[in-house]
Amino acid sequence: MGVNASQFSLPSAAGWHRPAAAYIGVVLVSAAMLAFELTLTRIFAVIQFYHFAFMAISLALLGAGASGSILSVTRRRAHPAALAAGFALTVLGCYLVINYVVFDPYAIAWEARQWPLLAINFLAAAVPFTLAGLIVGQLLEAGAGRAHRVYAANLAGSAVGCVAVLPALAALGAEGPFCWRC
Repeated sequence: MGVNASQFSLPSAAGWHRPAAAYIGVVLVSAAMLAFELTLTRIFAVIQFYHFAFMAISLALLGAGASGSILSVTRRRAHPAALAAGFALTVLGCYLVINYVVFDPYAIAWEARQWPLLAINFLAAAVPFTLAGLIVGQLLEAGAGRAHRVYAANLAGSAVGCVAVLPALAALGAEGPFCWRC
């Protein structure tokens, strides 16, 4: 039971209903997405092996690509607030999965059970990126005449997330509070 664009204050042919809220939402989601990606890079580097740290970038791209594919094949649109709540919950879920579904990168060569654990870890990490991509993609799609402003909000939020996460990680003690297995 999807909703159409006019039901959740997206831009329509008649004009923007609440453009400031849409732009602020894109900035916040983009900042959170990039902060999550950088934090995930650090967690992967510490928990698994430094080679897996680069997977965070691949998982972010996978999520963005999956969201674009979902938007292109379905006409249903979810409410951006519901997607944002899902993003927040799946970020927390990803954190729990990475800490409790123990994947041992050193044993992957001789233990077949490590492959499903690796897949679970990576799938849990890709889902938040997919939800964030759906939010931004829907807003870009709905605001066809103002897509450049939505994109600018996306870029500004991404920059804020990248800059803000570094002092936040340092202030919170980096690996300590983020990783129970470190």
